[in-house]
Amino acid sequence: MAAKEVVDASRAPVAGDIVIVTFTNGNSVSNPTLNINSSGPKNIRLGTTNASTTTMTVGAGGVVPLYFDGAYYNMFGSYRTSDSNTYDRMYHNVAKQMGRTLYRYKLILEGIDGKYYPIVTTNQTNATVVQKTPTNETLKIGGNILYYNTTATVAVDGVVTNTYSEISTANMVYSFNQDGGYQLQRPIYLVGIPQAGGGYKLDSNYYTQDLPTTEDGKIYIQLGIVYAQNSLRLQIEHPIYEFKDGKVRPYIAKHTHDIADKTEAENGTDNFKYMTPLRVKQAIDKKLASDVTIGGNLNVSGVTEFNDEVYFNNNVENSNGEMAVFSPAINTIVKLTQAQYNALSSKSGTTLYLIVG
Repeated sequence: MAAKEVVDASRAPVAGDIVIVTFTNGNSVSNPTLNINSSGPKNIRLGTTNASTTTMTVGAGGVVPLYFDGAYYNMFGSYRTSDSNTYDRMYHNVAKQMGRTLYRYKLILEGIDGKYYPIVTTNQTNATVVQKTPTNETLKIGGNILYYNTTATVAVDGVVTNTYSEISTANMVYSFNQDGGYQLQRPIYLVGIPQAGGGYKLDSNYYTQDLPTTEDGKIYIQLGIVYAQNSLRLQIEHPIYEFKDGKVRPYIAKHTHDIADKTEAENGTDNFKYMTPLRVKQAIDKKLASDVTIGGNLNVSGVTEFNDEVYFNNNVENSNGEMAVFSPAINTIVKLTQAQYNALSSKSGTTLYLIVG
């Protein structure tokens, strides 16, 4: 309370007195007054300004000397024998535009449009659990996750500043669909579904304390630690996880919107999109299903089988530079070893020589 009272049977103070006052209950308010022996409440001042919580925060039992000038009790300097602290939080007080109405004590998430959206859209006016609907907005992967620390409603497109990027809060019930039942000293995660445009949407089951054990195509964004029932330590950084390749790992964006579809792969005209192994196979299968024309050299190692007709319009040459020439005049096929072929004194233009062995 602001009014402080001292009862001393000796006398009331007069101008010029110095009094030493023990504040039994301390002082944690601005504009405190002091009334000694029913002489009337007088403001306590520092210089020409009434004392405030900045200049006079006194713990229970704190002693403060004061000079009485007949109108005010004047401090000899600032007194802070008790103080609060904010070392346990990170204030994020820059203006942020809301993309949807914001109600009390909510987590807010950065959207891909740069606006902020409450984690749930439900207006909850007290700390009893009610089932809430998660936002359906597309959110920014790696975007800010903040806590709104007051009760005032902020309208759509309104500006919010009273937010924290790191804080301990006992108001989880305003953002989540349960009252108690958490695993303490364990992380809690948002569950999201990546979108083609690079953002994510919250899953219908939008939070969990358990990471996946099988691949589910979802991402898990660590919010912080549940340190007591309904109490969250929101952390300033939010690692993102997924289950991939048989294990939980940091999320790696696939950017599926940059992958060619089947038609694009088969046509082979786009020079910007990525080709997955499946798309490469589909493009090759498409090409092999029709006539294949090779304009340059075809180098073949090993055995090559042809299940249909093969036409050669030019020379066929082996690795030694030996060449076979095909023409419509060929009417005989002869199979020879390389030595036999080399021993021939002349070659017939109507014979096809197959070198084996």
